[in-house]
Amino acid sequence: MDKKQRNIKFFDSWAGSYDKFVFGFWLRSMHSDVLKFIAKKQKLKILDVSCGTGEMLLLMLRRLNKPDIYGVDISRNMLDIAKRKLKGKSKLKYADVALLPFKNNTFDYVITTESFHHYHNQKKSLMEMKRVLKKNGRLIIADVNFFFDIVHRIFEILEPGCVRVNSRKDFINMFKKTGFKDIKQIRSSVFGVITAGIKIS
Repeated sequence: MDKKQRNIKFFDSWAGSYDKFVFGFWLRSMHSDVLKFIAKKQKLKILDVSCGTGEMLLLMLRRLNKPDIYGVDISRNMLDIAKRKLKGKSKLKYADVALLPFKNNTFDYVITTESFHHYHNQKKSLMEMKRVLKKNGRLIIADVNFFFDIVHRIFEILEPGCVRVNSRKDFINMFKKTGFKDIKQIRSSVFGVITAGIKIS
């Protein structure tokens, strides 16, 4: 079983109890920090990649001004829960980040929260998220970060389906090489980092 299939199995099995996760407060804090990078103007078109059970989507509906929100995930079980929560207020699709079912230049913002370390092809995933962004649209990646590289490598072994945990410098370099400008980065809580950049073209 490859890492993608392992991730699908892992998140499908976790879906029912995911919202009761003991560190859920940390994830909610990260969601709030992500919102710091999103303008509150009306009718923004936003894609949440690896949207899980839809908590970030719900938060955007509550705090933003009538956003047009979309979510994708590779776990059908997670999406089923998100659909029940959102009650038709978001467009949800079953999709892999490496092959997003949207046209070029579609979204004002593309976000992914606490998922990037699971992506089986991080370079391709980054390019695909950039593809569906409008020019001058913003990509926001919030992910785990434990300060020290040795801790990252241990986490990769322990976390089911984990591919790679990136350092803060790794994220900055990836954004630059992929063609983003005005790159900003903040720490979120203790064990997370958020990197955001604007698509040049």
